[in-house]
Amino acid sequence: MRLNKIVVAVGFILSVITPLGALAAPPGFCDGYARSAVNQIADRRSHPRECGYANPNDARWHGGFDRHYNWCLGVSRETADGERFARREHLERCRGR
Repeated sequence: MRLNKIVVAVGFILSVITPLGALAAPPGFCDGYARSAVNQIADRRSHPRECGYANPNDARWHGGFDRHYNWCLGVSRETADGERFARREHLERCRGR
């Protein structure tokens, strides 16, 4: 009986994990996402008076291409687009656009 519960639990876990991997953003998309992230980070750094300094613990505003690219590979397009949009929205607000 205990073995059946373990098998059911493992099956459930695999059924949840497998589709999540299938939803991950493709490499070509992540290349563009990472380039955009690096450009947005540079834009914020070039306007510290208007946009402030980013908290060093806020991954949205730190890291280079590889960090953002690898993060993107592990999430869906929608999640990555949400981060890109959040950075863009912040830059537009702080620069008064």
